[in-house]
Amino acid sequence: MMSKIFVILSVLGMALATTACGGDSHPAVAACETTCANQDALACEGAMVDLATCNQICAAYGSAPTECADAAEAAYTCWNGATLECTGMSSAPVDGGCATETEAMTAACSAE
Repeated sequence: MMSKIFVILSVLGMALATTACGGDSHPAVAACETTCANQDALACEGAMVDLATCNQICAAYGSAPTECADAAEAAYTCWNGATLECTGMSSAPVDGGCATETEAMTAACSAE
C-alpha cells in the first residue's frame, strides 16, 4: 500500500512539474483514466483521491519517462481487466492480482 502511495505522489509531482501543454500522449494516460473511473465506481469509503485528482495524476504519464509510462500502462491495463475491491484508502485487484505489474510500475516510476 505504501509503495502505491509513493508512486501516486511521485507521478503527481511530475504532473505539477510539467506545463499544461507539455509532453506527448502515452497510452498509459487512457489506461490510467479507465482505472480511475473503475475505482470511482466502487465508491470506496476513505478513498485517498477523488476522480478529478486521479485523472490529473494520469495526465502526468504523458510526460513521464518512457520506462515509467510503459510500466504504468501494463499495470493499469492489468487492473482494468481485474475485479477490484476496496482496500482502505484505495482499491486493488482481488486476491493480489497484478502484483508483478504494479511492482514493476513502482520500480520504474519511483523518484530516485
